[in-house]
Amino acid sequence: MAAWRPSALRGRVCRLGPPGRPVAAIAVVLPLADMPGGTHVGTFVHRVLEHTDFAADDLSSELAGVIDAELHRTRLDLDRDALAAGLHAAVRTPLGPAFGDLALRDVTWGDRRDEVGFELPLDGLAGDDRDTGAPAATIGDVVRLLRDHLPGDDPLVGYPDTVQDVLLPRGLRGYLNGAIDLVLRRDVDGAPVFHVVDYKTNWLGTVGVPLTAWDYRPAALVGAMAHGHYPIQALLYAVAGHRMLRWRLPGHGPCRHRGAIGYLLLRVMVRPDA
Repeated sequence: MAAWRPSALRGRVCRLGPPGRPVAAIAVVLPLADMPGGTHVGTFVHRVLEHTDFAADDLSSELAGVIDAELHRTRLDLDRDALAAGLHAAVRTPLGPAFGDLALRDVTWGDRRDEVGFELPLDGLAGDDRDTGAPAATIGDVVRLLRDHLPGDDPLVGYPDTVQDVLLPRGLRGYLNGAIDLVLRRDVDGAPVFHVVDYKTNWLGTVGVPLTAWDYRPAALVGAMAHGHYPIQALLYAVAGHRMLRWRLPGHGPCRHRGAIGYLLLRVMVRPDA
């Protein structure tokens, strides 16, 4: 059981920052700073977002109602009002240029699919050695794709060098199944573009130090992405999205209809002008 009650210090504005931390970054209030971490809390937040109408006229009441309903189904002890305030801010925060500065708040039920399940056959990605004698694909092959194709200025360009050598020869066999948290659609130049979204509640702070926006600076996000091997996950999500659209969207072309893959660090999504 996880208990969460917001800290009394959460709303204070910091005047002086620790060495190397810009005051502006640590002064940003993170409504979800004190929310506990862990798989159970992350799953709970995912369920809330899955069942929330982002475009509801009264978003605050919508979130409160969904949170109450989900709390009845769990033993988690969470602060309803604080969680609702934090998710209210996250839903209203723009997702950046790759999403056309769209916010979740702008997405209606008709333009979203939640928990999109997929199953990917991994055998035969580089030829099925049982039938053709070609070697099966390995994790190293996937890492090599990133090394060969990521632009030099991409924040994750260094990720391939962080993958341990012991993982690279592992073959890709069997079936991989999972679910994409959210696929959302928006119109770009008269054509539908589909974005993949993955919600994250990662706590990136230092034990004993209040969590601030500085803990989610770009370098920290790159480190978290690499540590969780999210770049490989993103490629798999891209393939799953492509397969779904190929079956359901006549004339589907990846270059025209595929949008961004966004990992939303909910704790640092704090306001509409962020």
